[in-house]
Amino acid sequence: MLAEAALRSHPRPLGDLLRGEWWIDDSGSTTFADGDIGDYNHERYALEVAIGIDLDDVDNAELLEAVVDRRFTPEVLEALEEAGANMKFVRWCRDDGACDARDYALEHMGWIRVKGDNFEVWKLDDSALDRIQNADIWEEAEGTLGTDDEVFIEEHSTKTLLRVPVSALFDAKDLRQLRIKLRQHESGSQRAFPFEGIRRRLRHAR
Repeated sequence: MLAEAALRSHPRPLGDLLRGEWWIDDSGSTTFADGDIGDYNHERYALEVAIGIDLDDVDNAELLEAVVDRRFTPEVLEALEEAGANMKFVRWCRDDGACDARDYALEHMGWIRVKGDNFEVWKLDDSALDRIQNADIWEEAEGTLGTDDEVFIEEHSTKTLLRVPVSALFDAKDLRQLRIKLRQHESGSQRAFPFEGIRRRLRHAR
């Protein structure tokens, strides 16, 4: 990912500010997705949600494995449609070379992938910014945030990587204001913001 090269100059190691891996969905809800610790990694969780069928059904679980193995025979496609699968995803998976459900979740479901201090979005807009700011994954880090702490936001649609001071992230009311603060920070005119922004958001979330 783009962030990996930039992380060498990050004030903390990847994952030291925000630990673990998560999905933030289009409603702002978070789901733990660290396959080294839990049952699901990012790709498996996105796959099971994107395909949209009841996986407690044994037959449906077998259909899921057919998708994973890229066995898109006419019989499998017919069975998926009869089971009520999301055929938009199935067709995308059939036609995409990698069939990586993480990419589908980012671009077509509007989800945000979190891995340590790195946020991946398809398009960084006001909605994505609001969900990043209000995600409950910040609660653990609330008492340890410093003025030098930063996160990375990777926008896949433009292949852009933003290095964002956490103080500016939580003080910004919208994306336009965040970009202004980033320009100020790069020019050296950005003041050190108090963390009232994150405290206010966390109190509201509770």
